[in-house]
Amino acid sequence: MSESDEFRKLDERRFSALWRTLTAAAKAKQEWDSARTQAVAMAREVSGAPEREILNSIEQGALEGSIGRDGVNRLFHRARVAPEIGDEMEDGMILAGYHEGKPLYARPEDAPVTMTWQQASKYASRLDASGHRDWRVPTKGELNVLYENRNKGGLKGTFNETGAQLDGWYWSSTPSPLNFLWAQRFSDGIETDSSRLNELSLRLVR
Repeated sequence: MSESDEFRKLDERRFSALWRTLTAAAKAKQEWDSARTQAVAMAREVSGAPEREILNSIEQGALEGSIGRDGVNRLFHRARVAPEIGDEMEDGMILAGYHEGKPLYARPEDAPVTMTWQQASKYASRLDASGHRDWRVPTKGELNVLYENRNKGGLKGTFNETGAQLDGWYWSSTPSPLNFLWAQRFSDGIETDSSRLNELSLRLVR
């Protein structure tokens, strides 16, 4: 076997290993399409091969055709598996965690003032930020995800953890008995129902 053949097999093994890593992470976090697009884009950049050829190669489990030693090194250098909780996305959102198997993104800061429930709902419906207009008040479960991950990455130090009454509490959108709504205190994680007239802190998600 020639040296070039040996190197080509090495290229194919390394790309296959990269692809397995990406797809394993993507499957675990239900982001298969995103990982596939990312891998194809990186492979196209370093190889110049048509997208269809790369997709066929991926389906076969190896990159057909050598992309060169420098190409492989660049591919691995730029490759990223799924982002970590607390990472800031390119559009400024923060990956706050996962809820019911889906990624949950949050604003990097609270709403500018405390609000009643009606004000919070209206604020969410009108907000246009990070290129998105589908911001909403988190559900009770999503709010707890924010609490559990409050000290990770870009989320750290951005919540009101004073325990103060009432701005130390955060709105959820989940109704509680007696037509109240669930709220959570971020100093200790306690959850309780809150009158819609209370003025609480707010962190929007999407």
